[in-house]
Amino acid sequence: MELKVEKRETLGKKVKALRRQGFLPAELYGHGFSNLHLAVNAKNFEKIYKEAGENTVINVIIDGVAKPALIYDIQLHPLSGAIETVDFYEVRMDEEIETAVPLEFVGESAVVKDGLGVFIKTMDEI
Repeated sequence: MELKVEKRETLGKKVKALRRQGFLPAELYGHGFSNLHLAVNAKNFEKIYKEAGENTVINVIIDGVAKPALIYDIQLHPLSGAIETVDFYEVRMDEEIETAVPLEFVGESAVVKDGLGVFIKTMDEI
């Protein structure tokens, strides 16, 4: 998966204008990398975020250069729930990382189906 982003110079409260134009302010950082201030198209990001979540490495394209990254954090507006900012963590492909992987339970147990037991989900991710 690829997500095209642009470098941005707009910082602080001036990012409101960026949001009005349909972009989200974003940051890219990682171990051994310098931070980059970015702008990402909000619609494109939401599409990728729904598909990749926060545990899939995506390619963030900056000036035609692909950088492997995780969607590390998103900040939501407290009332509307809209995405306000995005943090990407640039992954070094020669280092191990830890990330949470969500568990997806598929199907239904015959015991539960027959009413002889109850399925209790004690973990959502590993």
